[in-house]
Amino acid sequence: WDLEEVMKTHYNKLITEAFEILSDNDHQFSVKNISLESIKNFNFTHAVIILPIVKDVKFLAGNELGYHFICINGRTDDLLQVACSYSIYNIPQEQYVELMDGQTNRYYNNMINIKDLNPNTMEQGVDLIYQVTDIR
Repeated sequence: WDLEEVMKTHYNKLITEAFEILSDNDHQFSVKNISLESIKNFNFTHAVIILPIVKDVKFLAGNELGYHFICINGRTDDLLQVACSYSIYNIPQEQYVELMDGQTNRYYNNMINIKDLNPNTMEQGVDLIYQVTDIR
């Protein structure tokens, strides 16, 4: 057994099934591993990025989180727009906002500077970065 390959396959299947459930099986999704470097020029038009982070990532709002999966669904310059289920608990209520990205029409509730994503701030280094594409 190659534990790393088993984890990649497991996460790939888990992410695919989660997106299909969330869309009531109305869409099909393709999930594949991508490199950290590819995030810099990523096209978010029909795709998002799912990745696990560890405690050292600094979000623009709220405190650092522990091990956590996040969804990056857009960007502005060096800031990545994050949809994070824990942000609502991690950001003081009076500061919490959900904004919609004008290009993708997706909502986000936090941001991360792209410079803060590196092998030290990501679980398993950079091996578990996934691109999820809506195959229409």
